[in-house]
Amino acid sequence: MANGAPSGEAMKLLEFTGLARLHHHLFTLAYHAHEAELELVAGLPRAVRRVMPHWPDRAALGIDIGAGTGPYGRKLMRHCDEVVLVEPNHEQAEYLRRSFGASAQVVEAAAGRAAGTALLVDAGAGGWRRPLARLGAAADGKGWQQACRVETVDGICERLGLMGRPGAIVAKIDVEGAEQAVLEGMPRLLADRPALLIIEIEARLNPDYAGIFSLLAGQGFGCFVYEAGRLQPGGPEQAAAMLTRSPGRFGRLNSYRSNFVFLR
Repeated sequence: MANGAPSGEAMKLLEFTGLARLHHHLFTLAYHAHEAELELVAGLPRAVRRVMPHWPDRAALGIDIGAGTGPYGRKLMRHCDEVVLVEPNHEQAEYLRRSFGASAQVVEAAAGRAAGTALLVDAGAGGWRRPLARLGAAADGKGWQQACRVETVDGICERLGLMGRPGAIVAKIDVEGAEQAVLEGMPRLLADRPALLIIEIEARLNPDYAGIFSLLAGQGFGCFVYEAGRLQPGGPEQAAAMLTRSPGRFGRLNSYRSNFVFLR
């Protein structure tokens, strides 16, 4: 098992709910070495109140967009009344259903700016998790691909009966370069409420990354990075600086910065 991701016969074991849940907890524990922002979510609301004193004890909604194996979703459950996991990869969505059970709603779809269908593609050898899969065109039949449904986040929340609920939201967005499309599909959800967004922004994957910072600044969000247990001021210059550095397997350990925190 490499990086918590099984392959071959080991994957078949995760078809059993109990083993899937055990694997999920172990993977979430190991993920702390990769992303410090898990500590931020696990430490809500204390960590956020240092910047925003009136952040509530609990958020109305936690939504994990590009949920993968769900490490953020597990932490969101501590501080959110409702948790939604959005994941387009069919195998991972099934894994999430087994490992979370009835404690979270799993939506098997990609989030975007408009509803429709798309291809999820991965040219690498990413194993069953496909952590680098992106929406795009098939590359001459090479690599892995899967057709998937696309929904807006607003549409998902409307369909699940969550749109009208007042209160703060916490969202993690990890969509391999499609961050702005996701944000453009959730204006109603973000309107006029406290919100904490944790967004992976990679200049390598999204040449127009600076537009994400401008979009959210225009909506009243402050930008931060999470370092040494605190939110520190951040901005697009940090995303640009990472172009000259290698992300490595454990980005947190070699100080590679790809997650940005937006707070309003």
